[in-house]
Amino acid sequence: MNSLLVVLLLGLLPLAYGYKCDPLPPQVAGAHPGMMARYFTLPRKLRVSDTIIVRGKIGPSTYPYKRFWIDLFVGTNPVYWNSFSSLHFTPQYDLNKTFIGDYQPNPGHVFRNDVYLPLLFTDKPFLIRILVQRDGYLIYKDGKFIHKMKYTKYNYASVQTIFVQNIDLGTEPCCGVRKRCPSTGAGRMTFYFGDGVVEYIEGGCID
Repeated sequence: MNSLLVVLLLGLLPLAYGYKCDPLPPQVAGAHPGMMARYFTLPRKLRVSDTIIVRGKIGPSTYPYKRFWIDLFVGTNPVYWNSFSSLHFTPQYDLNKTFIGDYQPNPGHVFRNDVYLPLLFTDKPFLIRILVQRDGYLIYKDGKFIHKMKYTKYNYASVQTIFVQNIDLGTEPCCGVRKRCPSTGAGRMTFYFGDGVVEYIEGGCID
């Protein structure tokens, strides 16, 4: 049974069984010229103790600058620059910095800066884990805690779309690796983006 067929079969399993796996949606034109992106609509809004995992590496686009982006958008049909992002995460290779903040629509398209960290990424694969808490997002890179981003205007409870731009999430679908994750309460979920698939997993995964 080839990997794509496995993905399609697992994708038919209802989330009520605690696991669902879908192929990655097609890429679309990103918010910046020459950049490709994906929008992931979650089956529900985020809740406390949910986990978001992005496994991949920086994509091929380097113009007008070498960066990748992750945004946690309010609602299910966001329009970049016109929608609220409760977390904006951008490793800026061209500036040797990692930007963490959020975004409220404004004429100048200016992001609110919560912290500037040194550049924590290379061209090698990475794993970013975001843990939802009542007062903010805990952000980890390859298992190491890097920052806690406190909420401002919008918190986790309005977020239902994950946006990634210029991130290579893999092309060979691989389902089933994380079908079981520790659970610390009813309703906790992990949303995993990587290995060529999107996984919705009951419980809290760490990788």
